[in-house]
Amino acid sequence: MAIQQFHGEAAVSRLAMLTSRAFEDDATGGVYGYARTASREPELVRLDEPEEAMSTDFEMVVVDSGNSSGDSWKYIFHVASQCCTEIDEG
Repeated sequence: MAIQQFHGEAAVSRLAMLTSRAFEDDATGGVYGYARTASREPELVRLDEPEEAMSTDFEMVVVDSGNSSGDSWKYIFHVASQCCTEIDEG
């Protein structure tokens, strides 16, 4: 298992790349946006399109993905601070 952290433009670029991979034909898992409702309740939304991950409507975006070959990773992106943690599980 490898853990990396990215900040600023590197984090945004990595988010775009990994989100795109999460929507490929052999991908497993999914992409989720974490936001707050009008009543400030937390809400986790499954994203249907890669472009949705780039929205500033979310506080955090989580890519929980991999592929049918057995690779898997988690990518946790904090929108306001444009920083992230990537966990490569193999």
